[in-house]
Amino acid sequence: MEKAIAFILVLISSQFVSTAQSKKFPAVEYSYAKMYLFNLAETKERPEGKIWNGSSYAKTKHGEGKIIDEVGTKVLSRITGMDMSSLNLGLSKCFIPRHGIVYYDEKDTPVASISICFECEKIALFPNPYTDVDFSDSFSEERALKQLAGFKRLAKVCELPVYEPADKNLYENLLKK
Repeated sequence: MEKAIAFILVLISSQFVSTAQSKKFPAVEYSYAKMYLFNLAETKERPEGKIWNGSSYAKTKHGEGKIIDEVGTKVLSRITGMDMSSLNLGLSKCFIPRHGIVYYDEKDTPVASISICFECEKIALFPNPYTDVDFSDSFSEERALKQLAGFKRLAKVCELPVYEPADKNLYENLLKK
């Protein structure tokens, strides 16, 4: 029931978001996707910026991830079918992503990823289709916030926690479970 409600909310909110795009993500064939948590422990070192970077997973990847089911896949496709260049640029600059989505091919090999920082409201894509986008023309804070809300709903559909920035120590507590 929760999944159905989340899906309906995403459909309703997506009606208000522009569907203009420069490039759909991912631009590669994939069979399924999983959502992960990473960068859970606070550290003085630079946090890992991508859940999967084209050759390896983040060393801080926690657990085996949650397969994104059919409802979640539709939610994800709605978000990634839009221009994500504003969210890729980000609304702030801390970028300590704690959620990631990895796309897999039919041989269970990773082919693409999205790393999400809900604290600074930014994503990192691999491969990144927005390297040649003129952000002054395409930037939309409203679109980025709606896409971020969609990613939060997707995390909840996958039964992964999303804490508010003031509660970020709660991520580290997940390591103790």
